[in-house]
Amino acid sequence: MMTREECEDLVAYYIHVEGYTDLRSIYVVMNQEYPGEFDRKQALEIIRKVLKEERE
Repeated sequence: MMTREECEDLVAYYIHVEGYTDLRSIYVVMNQEYPGEFDRKQALEIIRKVLKEERE
């Protein structure tokens, strides 16, 4: 299982390097590349948090 910090870093990577800007796109890619590595509810929470931080 991915730790919370690893998940946050991955989301930041998808935003900055890959250019994803919405929750659904980020979650779908994470789920395809790392199936079973994270809890869905927690991953969505982390994605929302990182996206919010990036917009501020």
